[in-house]
Amino acid sequence: MTYHDGNPAAPAGWYADPSGSGQERWWDGRNWAEERHAAPSGFSGASAPPRAPEGTPVYTPFIWAIATLPVISVLALATVDMRAVAAAAMDPNAVPPGAATSSLSWILFAAAIVLAYFDYRTLRSRGFALPFHWAWTLLGGGVYVIGRSVIARRRAGSGLGPIWAWAAVAAFGLVVAAIKVNDAMSVMVPAMDGLG
Repeated sequence: MTYHDGNPAAPAGWYADPSGSGQERWWDGRNWAEERHAAPSGFSGASAPPRAPEGTPVYTPFIWAIATLPVISVLALATVDMRAVAAAAMDPNAVPPGAATSSLSWILFAAAIVLAYFDYRTLRSRGFALPFHWAWTLLGGGVYVIGRSVIARRRAGSGLGPIWAWAAVAAFGLVVAAIKVNDAMSVMVPAMDGLG
């Protein structure tokens, strides 16, 4: 614990042995003494999170519902006539459709929060100490699915299935969204060309 110029790095005292013996060693302010003693009880690094009891099921109906909930949004998006939406957006007197889709988004968001709460409670009742907290769902269902799956994997050795289900739904949603954007642009680009 000395700097290369010889100045002390820390005041004299007992410190963790730099040789890694698991004991404490006396630092006189300039050099390490040979004197060592056992580290006091309670002196240890961070402990690993507790593992779930052997054979504990990691999947609940709630996590699968959260992972696949975006299917409803994707299907709702698939039914929207984006050409009509784009045309309404170009007409200053038209009322653009979309209130129902917006309401559906809020309903699905609330449903994901409720489902995450019940998933969290189910994991706790099965013996999981400190499962991923349901409140992370406030940042989005995907955040909860990923965090919960990673924690379940670390604590029980399995549990990544919901991530793959959620990723598949998200990828499908991106494809549908790209098709819908293309539809909207097919109306908007010619209209924009006519303005110039």
